[in-house]
Amino acid sequence: MKGNEGIIYDGVKAFSLRELSDRGWTIQGSNDTDTGQLYKDAAWLYAVIQKRAGGVMSIPRVLLRGETEVEEDTLPFEFDISDLLWRSSIAIDLYAKAYMLTVKNQFKDLRVRWLYPESVTPIIDEVRGLERFERQVGPVKYNYAYDPKKDMSPDGLVWVWQSGMSEIGPGTPRAEVAAGPAALLRAIDMLGIQYFSRGAIGQVYFTTPTPMQPEQKSAFKTWWDKLWGGGLDTAYNTAAVFGDGFTPHKLSADPKDLEMTALDTDNRRDISAIYDTPEALVTGDAGSLSRATLDRITSNWINGTIMQQASLIVDAFNHHILEPAGYMLELNAEGMTVNQEEERQRAQAVSFYVSAGFNPEWVAHMFNLEGPEDIPMMAEKQPIPEQLRPPGLVAEDDEASLDVGEDEASDEKAIEYAKLRRYIANGKHLKRSFESDVLTPMEIAWEVGKAQDAPFWKSYP
Repeated sequence: MKGNEGIIYDGVKAFSLRELSDRGWTIQGSNDTDTGQLYKDAAWLYAVIQKRAGGVMSIPRVLLRGETEVEEDTLPFEFDISDLLWRSSIAIDLYAKAYMLTVKNQFKDLRVRWLYPESVTPIIDEVRGLERFERQVGPVKYNYAYDPKKDMSPDGLVWVWQSGMSEIGPGTPRAEVAAGPAALLRAIDMLGIQYFSRGAIGQVYFTTPTPMQPEQKSAFKTWWDKLWGGGLDTAYNTAAVFGDGFTPHKLSADPKDLEMTALDTDNRRDISAIYDTPEALVTGDAGSLSRATLDRITSNWINGTIMQQASLIVDAFNHHILEPAGYMLELNAEGMTVNQEEERQRAQAVSFYVSAGFNPEWVAHMFNLEGPEDIPMMAEKQPIPEQLRPPGLVAEDDEASLDVGEDEASDEKAIEYAKLRRYIANGKHLKRSFESDVLTPMEIAWEVGKAQDAPFWKSYP
């Protein structure tokens, strides 16, 4: 028997010592590094990292066995993919690395479990490169071999590394870059907590015209602490002071003089930039952004930032866990609601341009649409489906709707459109939405979108 590689029998079943030792492997929060503690204490850093992890976990995915789609709960071993996607994203954002272990006996894989990232250390030789991994749990050390030919651990260790400038191993964690602004945000919060816990009384010191004896200083301090030093419990105490001799002096600045709001804003912006996560997505407050603009920001964030993080993790899952078992996990960001909505809007825009007389191939190029080379761009012209027809655009074969003539000015909807366009031209739509009993919300949103997101549409009806 060597290390944790032995097998024991109880007369009925065979157990791997690795499986038995797994039962007691726990890492408590007290093992957190400074980075982990900062994540707990700095609210904005916590919120940004949680937002990214939620995005990674929520991307639609498909588990395949060969060409057949299967349910995740049919895997022959326990593998909570959603939970481990979420944990891995947080670990990468904090430590630039994530580790898991495929727990197995001599017969089969049993489950995939999470490992605290800071408990695992890659052992790297300057000549031979990566040799093995060590995991320290209290006084016990576990070793996991590394097979350079397969780029895997035969002992079941799974790792996800965010690449960096190191030739081997994880790169610089984003949390280290964000440590400065995050620490400042934490300090601002702590300053406010301490200030109000002292009853909103800042630091003061006293001077006297003559030196005081030690017992006089002690008596005065006791009196001051008892009367006003109890924080919120003594915040509303009153006292009558007679005589003179003690002159108070303010030592600390008032919170309003520290411009903490500006500091808070700048540091939140720095963290959001480091993690490539717009502030509007963290708070859910779009501010002056239009719905179309916010959807585009969300779509870009998912298809760029979040897909990059999710793909890094899923590639590791496939390589270390699923492919050896005959499975494959694929991501499908196009299935998300925000992307489906963007595709619907793009289809509407394409229909609008083509119906307005633009060259179909030019429109396809503008919207980055590609099709098979052997199929013509335009088939026989068909009516635009009603669900894709932009507001105000009528079908060519609808003669009744085309025969507007001089009565158009008196048309109720035309009058309402005129009101809406004046409303947009005056910038009122940036402050509150346009209310109408005539136009539908989609028709209003389309008109606002033309003004905000595609100004060149104004020259077309």
